Amino acid sequence: MGIKDIPESYAETERYLDAFEEKNMVYAESNVIVGNSTTALFLSILPVTLRPFCKPAIYALCPSRLREAMGFPDPPRLLVLIIDATLKIAAFFERYFMPPRSVPKYRTSRHPVTLSRDALLYPCFNPFNKTYEGGYRIAELGPESLCPLKVK
Repeated sequence: MGIKDIPESYAETERYLDAFEEKNMVYAESNVIVGNSTTALFLSILPVTLRPFCKPAIYALCPSRLREAMGFPDPPRLLVLIIDATLKIAAFFERYFMPPRSVPKYRTSRHPVTLSRDALLYPCFNPFNKTYEGGYRIAELGPESLCPLKVK
């Protein structure tokens, strides 16, 4: 593949990614458009009355460099600490107190399927989202110019 300068360790990879982000993850108006659209998409599954309260939580989940690049305001420090602590407590509880799953949790189909070009899949990661209610085939995803297999 011709890939060069691959870091040898996790620590080197971390340093490489930090340097890359510092150089390339910078503020741009296009980032603001993408960030605001993505935030609106996340909030769209919530009742309208809750959205203003949850928007700062989205900002609190973003690392500071990402917030700066997207033009997001800094959330209250207390909110960042509360969300961080809540996620760590939930992870601890799940790791040490929840039994292992006896069956896998499928994210793309209601039933186990043998993947093929004709397999009809149903997204099931968000019960509130009605995207692809009739299912989808992977070969049919994407713009028509790039998906010659789309069934009309």
